[in-house]
Amino acid sequence: MQTYATSATDCTYSWTVNNVTSANCMIKVFDLFDASKSDSSSDGSFTITGTNNVVLNSPNGGEQMESRLLKSYPVCDEWTKCTGKISYSTDNGVNWTQITSNTSNVNYNWSVPNTPSTSALIKVEDRLNSCNYDQSNAVFTIVPHITITSPNGGEYLYGCNSSDITWIAGGTSGVYKIEYSTDNGTTWSSIVNNYSTSAISCTYTWSVLPNVNSNNSLIRITDAANASKTDVSDANFTLAASSNIVLLTTTSRS
Repeated sequence: MQTYATSATDCTYSWTVNNVTSANCMIKVFDLFDASKSDSSSDGSFTITGTNNVVLNSPNGGEQMESRLLKSYPVCDEWTKCTGKISYSTDNGVNWTQITSNTSNVNYNWSVPNTPSTSALIKVEDRLNSCNYDQSNAVFTIVPHITITSPNGGEYLYGCNSSDITWIAGGTSGVYKIEYSTDNGTTWSSIVNNYSTSAISCTYTWSVLPNVNSNNSLIRITDAANASKTDVSDANFTLAASSNIVLLTTTSRS
């Protein structure tokens, strides 16, 4: 709300019209110190037709994007008419983080940040006129570098057997360190330090599981080249000791 002070009887205020489109607009003027002294448009509503030459094409809602992967997005249909500022939000538009303050490219390469979110948005705007903007029509998803899919909680694995460890990866070096814990992550033991794969959907066969009993087991996978790119099982799984050797009787020797 704008506050306008004047002592004139016939008053005039120059209004920079908001860049919106509506056929139901009205103006209301009231005394700031006595709201009962007011008047509004008496002859009915009027129309404002917004003008916008900034058009966001992608990501425009519903996409699932892996963080860190360099994507090329057409962000403005007629970019020559504006000086572009691009921002992103991970909380459905409550807060915005600037990507660039000035670009004139129709397609801008955005290196998606490692900020997993199911409520992400992109906004492009004319840097010289912030009311001339467009943003994603709906939220999209940013997924993390590494996402463990199994064992991810609730599984029951037997010691001295084999089991597949699986995960989804994007933007990593392709070399992974895999560890397990039997005490809910207090300590970790190495399974393999340099497992190499170029796949997005990755699998490592854990050939010889430890023959122990634990209800507090976890898997941790880390990019061997960047320890900040890591994931841990969402919940505990169970390791159960097994043995094919059964003691039937004892024999004492003198």
